[in-house]
Amino acid sequence: MASNPKRIIPQEFNDLPVEGRISYVQDLWDVIAEAPNEIQVPDTHKRVLEERLAAFEESPPETRSWSEVREDILKKLRRS
Repeated sequence: MASNPKRIIPQEFNDLPVEGRISYVQDLWDVIAEAPNEIQVPDTHKRVLEERLAAFEESPPETRSWSEVREDILKKLRRS
């Protein structure tokens, strides 16, 4: 995946308020996400994922599911 050092941004983009720019970028990302097979994951990201998976597999008891964490949070909130 080659990167283009020259950015082509429509002038109208700069005229939008920040919320409009964020919405525009989200729309662009939605278009990109429509073709997930065309998105290449960098090797550095793959290595990080492999390291995290290996760490999880080495000590899974140290992790907790979302439902356990959520229940603990709700218990604490009820006590408040």
